[in-house]
Amino acid sequence: RPHCRSKLLDIHMASGSSTATKQALPTLTGARLKTRKRDEKEKYDPRTFRDEILTGLVAAGESFDEKLKFLDTKGNQLDYRQYADTLFDILIAGGMLLPGGGIKEETTCIYRTDVCVFTCEASITEMKKHVQVIRNLTRRFKYLTKTFDESMVKILKFLKGFKSEERTRLAIFTGLILGEGLAAGTILSSLLNEHLVKEGVALTFITRCFGAWLSEKDIASVGQVLRKAKLDFKLLEFMPPQQQNNDAFIDHFKKEGLDVLVQFQRLQDLKKHKNRLRRQVDDKIKDGEASINDIIELCQDYKASSPLNDSDVVLVVSGCMVGGANCCC
Repeated sequence: RPHCRSKLLDIHMASGSSTATKQALPTLTGARLKTRKRDEKEKYDPRTFRDEILTGLVAAGESFDEKLKFLDTKGNQLDYRQYADTLFDILIAGGMLLPGGGIKEETTCIYRTDVCVFTCEASITEMKKHVQVIRNLTRRFKYLTKTFDESMVKILKFLKGFKSEERTRLAIFTGLILGEGLAAGTILSSLLNEHLVKEGVALTFITRCFGAWLSEKDIASVGQVLRKAKLDFKLLEFMPPQQQNNDAFIDHFKKEGLDVLVQFQRLQDLKKHKNRLRRQVDDKIKDGEASINDIIELCQDYKASSPLNDSDVVLVVSGCMVGGANCCC
């Protein structure tokens, strides 16, 4: 039995020694885990991207075919998704835009191109070439569509930082891209900035924009875009504060030869007043205590201070009466 105890003790010590040996195995220190190439993030470097684009555009010269070919090829080599904002800055303003609208200048390299919206001839014919560049890019690289809208919103906010002639060219360009459906009508909301409106910058811009837009599309098409952007009832808001009335709007746009826009605004104004009167008559009917005379008096007072005529008022009231009768049933 003492012999067996001795053997068990030897086995136990050997087991402990084996465990200690396992615990004492050396571990790797300072080892680097290899990162997959797809997980590596490239450093954000818009300056290098700008240099490559500008070099190619300068080499293309005045040939828009070469320019389109270059941009299409580079879209498969450069990261247009990451640098889309820089790309559109170059195509519109000629270089990278700083906050406020200035161009980032350099002393050691090319920082601007003259083949852009801001420097081309301020005519529909010439501007269509630049619109074609945007059309080709957004069709070839679908993800650029949303970024183009975002870039236009930013650029329009910088209007005060641009020269007068640059704003004129940008307005023509904006009208044409809206007509082509290359940007959403909501980009025009950027012009409803207090300072742009107050100083008349928004009105001058929107006048040139509508001029170009209506030279290519009819008022029905323009109205559809404005309605989708919820701007169809906000046209007066582009006028300076002291001119935000129909008479001033009509006078201004008639002088600019945009009679179709004047007619559109008149129709929108009528719709607005009809809706207001309808709500007031509906409220009277739902109240249940208003007499016919009360409703007649309400309509007469409203008509006196609005562009509505007798037939407009009759149509509104009859519609409300029919609606009220249906509700009662």
